[in-house]
Amino acid sequence: CKNNVLVRHLRHAHATEQAVKAAQECCGPECVGMKCPRVARHSPPAEAHLPLKYVSMDCKGMPSWIPGERVTCLGIIDETSSLHQVEPMIGPTETSKNPVKAFDRTWVRPYMRPKWLKVDPHGAQVSDEFTNWCERQEIEVVDTAGGAKEQNGKIEHHNQLFEMMLEDVIREAQPQTETEWRECVSELVVAKNSLLSITGVSPIQMVFG
Repeated sequence: CKNNVLVRHLRHAHATEQAVKAAQECCGPECVGMKCPRVARHSPPAEAHLPLKYVSMDCKGMPSWIPGERVTCLGIIDETSSLHQVEPMIGPTETSKNPVKAFDRTWVRPYMRPKWLKVDPHGAQVSDEFTNWCERQEIEVVDTAGGAKEQNGKIEHHNQLFEMMLEDVIREAQPQTETEWRECVSELVVAKNSLLSITGVSPIQMVFG
């Protein structure tokens, strides 16, 4: 769509929000014909969906390698296959703690962009920067109702399960450094995604065959 290119150039040139908005609203018939139908904001996606098309995301504090401390991690799960990824949001730079960068490197790069993304509207990840990035990526953000955590229950449940499993791994492996702790997290992600579900297949098998 040509006006998307124009908007991108205007943002790069630090144009005013009024100019950017005018460019977004200026869309010819050829652009309208090329656009995919979009799900209305706040509405759930269709029940039938392929793996990796509909994902949920939430932040959770996970047990650290330092006793008594916790590390904020970004949890992402595929609603269809239950493929689960956990990304620690710590590091020497702000990029390491940026939800946009974390979601991009943890999910979009290895699995491509989802069509729908369910989030908690009160979470730190729901910022103007994040929603604007999702709009540019054509990812439809589906908000849960305020305070209704059960609407994002799948990622809540799997993050809690991962937390309990990580506590056992830390107790057994006793990591002493951040690097060793990250290895524990990575190995646990692979192990959890390899477990067979009640359907008889693991999340990895459902996604990759």
